[in-house]
Amino acid sequence: MTNNLNEPTLEITFNDDCEDFRSKIANLVTDYPNLIFHAYNEWHYKEKKKAYKLKGGYSARMTPFALFKDNVHTIPFYSESDDCTVDNIKEILNRYCND
Repeated sequence: MTNNLNEPTLEITFNDDCEDFRSKIANLVTDYPNLIFHAYNEWHYKEKKKAYKLKGGYSARMTPFALFKDNVHTIPFYSESDDCTVDNIKEILNRYCND
């Protein structure tokens, strides 16, 4: 999870019940070539630790959860408050990832 401070990063946690969300986000991020994207399936034994660490760092309990970071902004998207949507994430990416 190393990140060049000048490059924006989007990380998401998901599980098999929200695979459709992961697919839509994976398709969305192809429009932002300068964006670093990581997706962690919390039900997959190799990704579970990273998923829980990301969610735990922001006290997120529900899945999916997403986090956008760049050198200025840290924007979490919580399912608990219905913020973790493709439209909300797209709005932030359009605002901060377009050169």
